[in-house]
Amino acid sequence: YNFNEMVAVKGSFGTGFTTPNVYQIFGDGQFVNANFDLKAETSKGYDLGVELKPTNNAVISLSLFETRYKNMINWSNALSNYNNLDRAKIKGFEAVATVEINDQLALSGSYTYLDAKEKKGNEVYEEMLRRPKHQVTANATYQPLHNLTLNASAVYYGERKDDRYNSMTGKTDTIILDSFVVFDIAGSYKINNTFEVDAKIQNIFNKQYQFADGYRERGRSAYIGVNISL
Repeated sequence: YNFNEMVAVKGSFGTGFTTPNVYQIFGDGQFVNANFDLKAETSKGYDLGVELKPTNNAVISLSLFETRYKNMINWSNALSNYNNLDRAKIKGFEAVATVEINDQLALSGSYTYLDAKEKKGNEVYEEMLRRPKHQVTANATYQPLHNLTLNASAVYYGERKDDRYNSMTGKTDTIILDSFVVFDIAGSYKINNTFEVDAKIQNIFNKQYQFADGYRERGRSAYIGVNISL
């Protein structure tokens, strides 16, 4: 609903249904164990927010969200397979801002606070694994020529809890995964109405990081491609 040209409110409600895929059910026979009892995941969620436009070239969005899950499909380090969480709820707050400095330069950024919890056997909700409470993004897009676009972005992920099997004790220990920042750059050049060349370098500083314990993400990677419009 638009109150005026500067203030608008928005909201939505939805349900979800996700069936486990073949890989999650059968595993790979080496690193991922099979789980033939894996059930479909269902969810219900909403978001409420306000959008502010203080100037013609700037937009600020603030929103609250919450989603509740039944039989959430989740990876387990301890069992080396995908299993179902009986109940889980994820709620939080997000702030997003964009501004066009001029016809060539645009900046954007966001902050997300996440409160993710799962219901344990004692009927008490506890913090979920591998979900950062804090995440920050920053992005800059520069267009020095009408057919050349350059982009730089950064993403910060806060600390996350995870579990690790301890072979000495035969038990699973709770650990804290370090926070990290990943930087990417990209560019595209439109040769004509048919051909466009694009290139990107991900993780340009070759940061070593992992979203799940024991599964290191890819280091510096470069890609180049050609888009053809017929």
